[in-house]
Amino acid sequence: MKKRNPGIMLLLFVVTLGIYAIIWHFKFQDELREESGKGILPVGHIMLMLFVPVGGLIYYFVWLCKVEGRLVLAGAPGGNRWWIHVLLFLIVLGAIFSPLILQAKANKIGSYDAKAEQKVSSLATDKYAKYQQVKKK
Repeated sequence: MKKRNPGIMLLLFVVTLGIYAIIWHFKFQDELREESGKGILPVGHIMLMLFVPVGGLIYYFVWLCKVEGRLVLAGAPGGNRWWIHVLLFLIVLGAIFSPLILQAKANKIGSYDAKAEQKVSSLATDKYAKYQQVKKK
């Protein structure tokens, strides 16, 4: 997934009067669908959010919670914190801050996997070296 700076995203959300937010949702949904193998096509996602008045709000709320789960499946650290989006949504800040939180979490996917893989590789190499020493004796 593409790494994006949440601070710059917030600035673009404000400067473009929300147009960048729509573009971000489209791109993020597509990247996440490719990464996790779950989700609908980005066009369907945007259509549901923009053209279904009350249903669009409900869909957006459900989408925020489901994305948390998909990010965890894709390897993001921190577990599924869907309740953060519920709280933000209830105080009407979800539309602004939830995408920033989701992007920050998605930014950690690649680095998290590399560190975990390096630890496992290092442990396996150490164990194998000890096994070879014991085997020689």
